[in-house]
This record gives sequence, structure tokens and C-alpha cells, in this order.
Amino acid sequence: MRITFYTIFSLAFLASASSAVGHVLLKYPSGDETFSTGDTIKIEWQVAIDHGDCNWDLYFSTDGGSSWSEIAIDLSKSNFGYEWIIPANATSSGKIKVVQDNVIGSNYESESRNFTINNLPTYIASEENQIKNFVIYPAYPNPFNSSTVISFNLPEQNHVKLIVFNVAGEEVETIVNSEMSAGFHKISWNADNASSGVYFYAIETKYSLQTRKVILLK
Repeated sequence: MRITFYTIFSLAFLASASSAVGHVLLKYPSGDETFSTGDTIKIEWQVAIDHGDCNWDLYFSTDGGSSWSEIAIDLSKSNFGYEWIIPANATSSGKIKVVQDNVIGSNYESESRNFTINNLPTYIASEENQIKNFVIYPAYPNPFNSSTVISFNLPEQNHVKLIVFNVAGEEVETIVNSEMSAGFHKISWNADNASSGVYFYAIETKYSLQTRKVILLK
């Protein structure tokens, strides 16, 4: 076989291309999704080329991959999913990256395309003002078709605001804005004028403000 510069160049190129083949594939999120702060998603990946001894590292970027922060490090080789709560980082350039961290040999990685995170209003109440018996119960039914019941317990008489937001953080409806007595309360939200989708309801008192998620299916 006659060895030429072209042959040497071709072999080098093939070797380089071979080493760049993805050994791990990030399945979800893949990109183009829209999430809201507080959502819980399951990051999922799969092995494309198996390795003997390795673990997984997960990273999050808000700037399209220019910088990364840790989500989880040294997950066991048998893990192919990780539940993650969407942080309060509004961005249209969010990315997730999974790294196959090999004990021997090179590391390999796979990352998503850009996705969007929308922030909902963040409410902070000082610890001394928290009342343990202020309880919000899950809305029922959820998902729901036209109306759902929102229940909560007040330890004392209080001014209560119950507001519904969409995934963009825009107010959809104020259901309650009045003084309410201590005790257990059930409030119905009639969503006849709302479109199918994910919504959040927030219950505000002078002590705290808590939010929950509901899904409207029509």
C-alpha cells in the first residue's frame, strides 16, 4: 500500500471523528421547552457507548452554555434520570448538560438545545412571621376540566388574597381579596373563561404567601 499525505490525513481525520462520537445522549430536556420556576422535571439520558467504570455529572446554564453551574455530581452509573426543580433564573437560553465521567479514559458529554424559564413572583416571609398552622391543601380535582376546589386552613382571622397566574407570571384572576375567619376554607375556581394549560394559584396572608400548580384540560 502506498502511503500518501492524503492517506495519512484521512486516517487522522477518521480517528478524530471517531473520538468525537457521543458516548452519552441527553434525552430530556432536548430543547425548545418552556418551564416555570418551581416546576419539577426529570432530566433523562441514555448510554450510546458503554464504559466500565463511570458516573454522571449534571450541569445547568442560563447563558446558552457559556458558563455552567452544578446540578448533581457523581451520580451512580445505574442512574439514567434525575428529578430537578426549576430554579428562579428567568432565561431564554437555558441548557442542561450531562457528563459521562469515566474513571479511566476521556469524559464525554451531551447537552440540550436552549429552553426557556419563566419566573413567577417570588414571595418571602420572615421566619418570625411564619405560622405553622397556615396550610394550603392540593387543589381537587387536578388536573381539572372546568372547576377545581382550593382548600386552606387559617389559624386566625386574616386578610386573604387568592390569585391565579399563568405560566408567564401574568395574573389571570383574583378569586378572593377579603377578610376571612380562622378555620378551614374551600374556594372554587371556575375556569370557564380560561384556556387549557398550566396555572399557579397563590394564597397571600399577612404572614406568608404560598403557591401551588394546577392543570386545566378542556
